[in-house]
Amino acid sequence: MENEKIAIVITGKLGVGKSALARRIAESLGTWVLLNTADLRRHFSHPLITTDPATVVVEEFGTDPGDVALAKSLVSEPTFSVYSKGQEARRIKTPNFIFVTGEKIPFLAECEECRFMVLEIFPQVTKKAPPKRGKH
Repeated sequence: MENEKIAIVITGKLGVGKSALARRIAESLGTWVLLNTADLRRHFSHPLITTDPATVVVEEFGTDPGDVALAKSLVSEPTFSVYSKGQEARRIKTPNFIFVTGEKIPFLAECEECRFMVLEIFPQVTKKAPPKRGKH
């Protein structure tokens, strides 16, 4: 299981704790970086990727077809290129990915070669306790 990588999609409504959960999972897996979809589009041209992170958390992931295609390719390749300003691209091992979104992600059903775990978070619903009956 040492070489197995994971790709998780965490989805749910605003404010239910998607990002907090993603960060906790990432921390448990080792080194990690937080990116957004724009960083993905720039081919990981991000100053935080100075090492080979164990996990990349991608916040605000949407359903744009180009972003979806990029996500599919990232999680299915053993390595990918990271670009840094003024330097040549370097190859790193594909890390774990956690995509955080408020969107429904339709591409998961059509991606047989990709292994995604989807976690949908719902707000906690609290029920009021029935009123206590006092002694008469």
